[in-house]
Amino acid sequence: MPAQLPRNRLPFALACLILMNLADMSPANAAEKMTPLLLAVHDAPIPFTGSDGKLHLVYELWMTNFSSGNLKIEKVEVLGDGTLLQTLDAATIAGRLQPAGQRESVGTLPKSAQALLFLHVVLQPGSKVPKALSHHVAIHLDAAPPGYQKVTEEAALWMLINRTL
Repeated sequence: MPAQLPRNRLPFALACLILMNLADMSPANAAEKMTPLLLAVHDAPIPFTGSDGKLHLVYELWMTNFSSGNLKIEKVEVLGDGTLLQTLDAATIAGRLQPAGQRESVGTLPKSAQALLFLHVVLQPGSKVPKALSHHVAIHLDAAPPGYQKVTEEAALWMLINRTL
């Protein structure tokens, strides 16, 4: 005679079977995406008009190396409402990326480290203030296997304060 589950365990067993079947329904070709770099803007920039008549956005992009190896920031693109506003190359980044608690700028984040990238976006006079900013960050990750060392992270959108100073 086959073994039977006690009645109070039958719902649990059915739930497990359903969850296992749901897991099998996921697309077999769904690619995993590494996220070794975490990005955040804690305080949205408040646009202001400078003495040059241009609109300025000044803020910090927080970067956290969530990997077990060094991470070199190769390029950062700042987009406003999907339009490219500014591109920073590796040399510019190395002069603006400051690890937490330090005063010297670097271009490479050590493992498990956090840093601030100081950004200053200048818009031409008469430009429309973007409603949201996003960032594309190209990195080289030492700890990743060959073929996976170059990654581009895309940060979520951040809403700008809807006023100018």
